Amino acid sequence: MEQYTSEDARREWRRILDKIQRGERVGITRYGEPLAVVAPVGPNIYLLQRTDAIGYDEADGFVVAAESAEAARLQAAEDAGDEGSDTWLMPSLSTCDAVDPRQSGVILRSFRAG
Repeated sequence: MEQYTSEDARREWRRILDKIQRGERVGITRYGEPLAVVAPVGPNIYLLQRTDAIGYDEADGFVVAAESAEAARLQAAEDAGDEGSDTWLMPSLSTCDAVDPRQSGVILRSFRAG
């Protein structure tokens, strides 16, 4: 029987951690029996954008890490400018979309020419 070395164990754990970082669920077994299922956890990323007219001294968008869309809206409302907190709490005035962290690219480009 081949000997399983500590270097083999390190390689296996690195492989498992790489999968988790890519957002994959990983089943861990011991002696062929299920031991645990590991899945990535943590806050989600949300993109909030206004759907109404935007004036000066007003926020026009946020990228927020939160446990839920409702929590993301509350965080944005707490940091509102002259537009007021209702802008971020009301779906009729702003959108709140989950962002897939595995996708690369710009999440928000906020530009207002003057």
